[in-house]
Amino acid sequence: MVNSVGNNPNNYAGVGIYCNTVDVSKLSPEERKEFLEKMPNCTMSGGAPCYPAGYYMNNYAQNTIKKRVTVLTDELIQNLDQCLDSEDSSLRTNAANTIVKLFDEDVTRGNDKALNVLVNKMLLNPYDKSVRSHALDLINTNMATGNDDTKVILESIINDPGAIDRHRDEAKLAYVNIDTQTKVVNAPVKTGGTVIS
Repeated sequence: MVNSVGNNPNNYAGVGIYCNTVDVSKLSPEERKEFLEKMPNCTMSGGAPCYPAGYYMNNYAQNTIKKRVTVLTDELIQNLDQCLDSEDSSLRTNAANTIVKLFDEDVTRGNDKALNVLVNKMLLNPYDKSVRSHALDLINTNMATGNDDTKVILESIINDPGAIDRHRDEAKLAYVNIDTQTKVVNAPVKTGGTVIS
């Protein structure tokens, strides 16, 4: 009933949200009451903008972000495992980068058993120092939780006289971090200086 009186749709910020400017002089007392109760986002003729500051963020924006993540399959894990065994340095590096991406895109994968086995393989990489560095970074940032085998491998790196000093130092830190308990929590989303909680 109110919609039929003096409608003038306005597009809000170009996102396809519309409101109406209503000439309340054309409304009966009952319609005016209905307007005020059921259409608070409309403005009266010559009034303020349809949507007050923060209206979109408070009513339409989600507090979570949808993102596309890689589905973990047996084939993917097997391919990464084979790439880490390759004599081709670029294949090993690409596999290590992919493993880091898999952990990074979904924080709940920190204790995924198959991915942690791949991290152990990265730590044992005999060819490429950057692959080992990626694995140490995953543990030191608590992205990967590691397992009992990881501790044994870290001890061997710490005690290996042939290991580079940086890797020994990172392995010591990782050995401590592997026992650090972490949990996944809901964190507020920051949007343009505003924290949504």
